[in-house]
Amino acid sequence: MKTTKHLSVAAVLTVLMQMGCQSHTDNTRQTLHLPELNEVRIEDAFWSPKLDIWRKITTNDVLNKFEGKYTPFPGSTDTRNAFRNFDRVAEGQRDIKQHDGPEWYDGLVYESIRGIADFLASSVTGMHGQMSERRNYNADK
Repeated sequence: MKTTKHLSVAAVLTVLMQMGCQSHTDNTRQTLHLPELNEVRIEDAFWSPKLDIWRKITTNDVLNKFEGKYTPFPGSTDTRNAFRNFDRVAEGQRDIKQHDGPEWYDGLVYESIRGIADFLASSVTGMHGQMSERRNYNADK
């Protein structure tokens, strides 16, 4: 139900954006210019606290889980370290028939790192603040 509602809202917004880009007088299209990521600032009472939590907590949590730093599900002793796959490649290990996590795990790591980097690059403190926070966060563990 929620997904359908979100898809419906997205569809309506897409149609409205396309209609807004058309000139009703001469039926020609205008180009929609989206701002660059570094030109966007979100500073409000609703989103700012959420973005701060994502920057300070969620990004660290995602990376820690990829490193196998989490409590397994009850009854399971399986902890996966997705970065171990990259370590094996860096050590020159090839075709060893050993892989931590499902086969799509490496792609998920790449996309998560990319998403975190884009997210941090868009913030005022950016990567510098996050990296020092990550070092302090991991030092406490």
